[in-house]
Amino acid sequence: ASAAPLSPHVTRPISIDFTWSKPVNFHDTLLAATVAERDALLAIPFIRDGGAGRLRLRDYVAFLTQAYHHVKHTLPLLMACGARLPARLEWLRAAMGTYIQEETGHQEWILNDIRACGGDAEAVRNGRPGLAAELLVAYAYDTITRGNPVGFLGMVLVLEPPWHCTPRTHCSGRSNCHRRHSAT
Repeated sequence: ASAAPLSPHVTRPISIDFTWSKPVNFHDTLLAATVAERDALLAIPFIRDGGAGRLRLRDYVAFLTQAYHHVKHTLPLLMACGARLPARLEWLRAAMGTYIQEETGHQEWILNDIRACGGDAEAVRNGRPGLAAELLVAYAYDTITRGNPVGFLGMVLVLEPPWHCTPRTHCSGRSNCHRRHSAT
């Protein structure tokens, strides 16, 4: 009997051919092998509506609230991942250091967006995540601790592109607090 899919959006196992005739960028290969899953994620109505700026304000603030509770763990997760890398992946540890610098402060951007939307950022900061966000974070720590620390980077690959923000593009005012985020 075959195992049930992890998600209704993941309908096939992901297979990557590692028999290249010339050097290939693994990141590009991974992106090409997961295009159907990424398209399925981006086709979820809530995500599609959010990307188009069509979410109700309360739904956007609720989304940001759960995003905060995940993103505040990004640096500790990256540090834990880097600490558990084997010596053969030392090059990746250095890259993790750079990524940690780039990610520093992103949870504060989310709180700023919540404030700009009229939400209570301090209540979010001091609150508890919903079950889904709590389980996502717990699974990430468990993957790093008991599985393969590099496995955490798979979650980063999935979550980073749709929601990537830079200081130039994060929300800064109530009138545009639910506008689409786009990397520039």
